Amino acid sequence: MDIFHNEPCREETNKIPDHFLLGILATLFCCLPFGLLSIYYATKVDASLARGNLPAALEASKSAKGWIFISFFSSLAIYLIMAIVLVFGIFLAP
Repeated sequence: MDIFHNEPCREETNKIPDHFLLGILATLFCCLPFGLLSIYYATKVDASLARGNLPAALEASKSAKGWIFISFFSSLAIYLIMAIVLVFGIFLAP
């Protein structure tokens, strides 16, 4: 607790990343639905920190990071499948 104010120290709350920027990048360049979920959980981090609920903020941060990875790897898998179909379509065309 801060000596002069009745609120938690900023040192405690600054350690929890919200992954908001990565969520926006995942939404724009990767899979849209999963990127939107990461943005949703990233905003829950800030809301939980504003209420002083550190465990909920930490859980929302982990969820946002997880949805970012899911967005990245699902879009990577889709692009690989599209490339394979394209390559086989070109070589197998009569």
